[in-house]
Amino acid sequence: MRKSRIVLNLTSGNVVSTSRSDMMYVVTEHGIVNLKGKSVPERARAIISIAHPDFRDSLEREARVHPLIPLSHACSLCITRMAEAEATAPQAGRSHQTNAPQAGRR
Repeated sequence: MRKSRIVLNLTSGNVVSTSRSDMMYVVTEHGIVNLKGKSVPERARAIISIAHPDFRDSLEREARVHPLIPLSHACSLCITRMAEAEATAPQAGRSHQTNAPQAGRR
């Protein structure tokens, strides 16, 4: 099974010896980013952008689950994909709609 070398958390027992503010550039075979002066969500998005394309979506999902990237920072590609998924997903409960009035409505 292939795994990205860009990960959300270190494995147990590993230590980071460089502070976040000391990291300026990160380089992979998929690009280079300058992290200087970026906020945590901006840094996360920048690093994800230079991960292998096969892992970018899952890295972004993980970053949202562990609120490194708030939902307000959704990228346009992600918004498009979510809209497409919602449009093609079967709508639960729609096949059994009735015309009965709802409680509390007249």
